[in-house]
Amino acid sequence: MDEVKRTILIADASLTARVCVKKTLGSGYKYIEASSSEEALYALFANPDAALAIINIGIGGLDILKSVSENERLRGIPVIITADEDSTVSEKAAIALGAADYVRMPIIDSILRLRVRGVLCAAPAAFKPDGEAVNKELEQWRRQADYDAVTGIFNKEAFYANSRELINSAKGDEFVLVCWNIECFKLINDFYGMETGDSILKQMAQKCVELARGGAYGRIGSDHFALLIRRADFAAGSLLMAAQDLSDSAGITQEITSGFGVYFVEDNDMPIDKMCDRANLALQSIKGNYLERIGFYKHEMRDAILLEQRVRGEMNDALRNGDFKLYLQPVFSLTSGKPISAEVLVRWVHPQRGIISPSVFIPVLKKAASLPEWITMSGKRRASILPTAESVEWTPSPYPSMFPE
Repeated sequence: MDEVKRTILIADASLTARVCVKKTLGSGYKYIEASSSEEALYALFANPDAALAIINIGIGGLDILKSVSENERLRGIPVIITADEDSTVSEKAAIALGAADYVRMPIIDSILRLRVRGVLCAAPAAFKPDGEAVNKELEQWRRQADYDAVTGIFNKEAFYANSRELINSAKGDEFVLVCWNIECFKLINDFYGMETGDSILKQMAQKCVELARGGAYGRIGSDHFALLIRRADFAAGSLLMAAQDLSDSAGITQEITSGFGVYFVEDNDMPIDKMCDRANLALQSIKGNYLERIGFYKHEMRDAILLEQRVRGEMNDALRNGDFKLYLQPVFSLTSGKPISAEVLVRWVHPQRGIISPSVFIPVLKKAASLPEWITMSGKRRASILPTAESVEWTPSPYPSMFPE
């Protein structure tokens, strides 16, 4: 008579991870799979005699574990929580909720097999965790997942989620997304220390809470903060006042210069990260301009980025195909009437779009680091054959080589 295989649930959003676990444990078990918390709970209720559940924390593993521990029908199923990164807080929360084990992935195959066998052999009695301890650990875990460790306000992921919830719950309202950051914040950390830098970030966070006026706010990067404000509550003057207050109260001799990028949301269904991208484009437009502290998004900014990406993408092919052409524009001496120098003009003759203006590709060359070496060499050779009795000197391009050694 064939031995009845024990059932193991493997719940992970990654198909690859689920396959790897099954391969590691071998063919001695019957497997059921789930890629979300809803699928995992459904599978457990459909298979209450399952011998084990291996659940990844990334799909809401702790919430699943809490549901299992509170349900009479499922309480006897041991659960191993897997995680893709080390977190003492998450591990403590999992154990408090009744997890049979907590495994950091990836793990050596033989060790995973031993730990699974150990859990199955122990076959613990139904575990009923202490409710108060569970709630405390779960709240700590959720806070770590949603809040920024330095400032105490929402982190990037929570800001995105809260912003989407705010927009969805306020049908018909118009919104403004604002990004705020400090110019050269790293220098503040270097000169005054991390403790002072963190103190300034906390003050920025508090200003964000005040500016949001019931909207969403969060720290989305090192010194980058974001706000989603109802358009009716938006006031550019409030942003400037907050920046000035921050500089005045920072407690350092150096003046803090910060800037804002503002995007008036046109499509409430646009992903929040895309809204942030547009606000950041507006912020980048005023970088280094100490007279302008607020940049407003214009469609031309995105068009310029797309054009730059297109030019960058086509430029290497143009270099290989010889689409860049050089022309000498001679300079004559007024006294002798002879050519004494020449300006080398670069033109891009595109096979489909014709001649592309230097105003389009020269700025891209500057950002990319340069005029290609062949342009300087070719220009030098052509300048050397000018029919002149006077000395002709080649003045190198102000741009470094695109192809450094």
